[in-house]
Amino acid sequence: LAKMTKYLPEINIEWNQLHIKNMRDMNHIEQIEKYITKDFNLNNLIELNLISVPFWYKNMLSHVMLEYVFQDDISLVLSIEARRKPGEKFLVSKWLCFWYGLIYIWWTAHDLIWLRKDIRKNKVFTYKLKLTQEQIQKSLLFFAQRSNNLISKPKYYNSLFSNCTTNLWDVFHLKISDVPKRNYQVILNGNINIYLEKLGYIDTH
Repeated sequence: LAKMTKYLPEINIEWNQLHIKNMRDMNHIEQIEKYITKDFNLNNLIELNLISVPFWYKNMLSHVMLEYVFQDDISLVLSIEARRKPGEKFLVSKWLCFWYGLIYIWWTAHDLIWLRKDIRKNKVFTYKLKLTQEQIQKSLLFFAQRSNNLISKPKYYNSLFSNCTTNLWDVFHLKISDVPKRNYQVILNGNINIYLEKLGYIDTH
């Protein structure tokens, strides 16, 4: 849960450039929350990865994110999460209801990977998605616009209907138009990589 994220990101799109304000780049060693402004050139996109961080009982659930990889080893990570108010405790009952706000967090890879692997000691799995550069560009523009829309039209997080995976699921319609919108493997997404392999989006071998 994004309890430490204070600011909503703002993204300006001009031709092939994305100008992202309030991109999170936290120093987890010193516990300094830092936000930066950074530009990204869509023409420099080379791949899109799905990041899966399993959790809960026998890893039945997973937190799913997207990593946009650019030339020169530059990465931009998108994580869709529940946003709590300062001092608000996490309650499962609220997680299942439309209580917590929905937020699109744009991270540096260093922030996210350090937090998950080194601070929380999570297992982090990365899968390269089989999409064309044009499809990757379209998905980034699509989610950038969705992220901006939350500034004027806030939405709520729901663990079943509006979570980290369901909100990212539209990216898969870029290749196969009849991808199911709702599926138990999308909700109980601990093995989302196996489902996506069957759909032809990743190759785990």
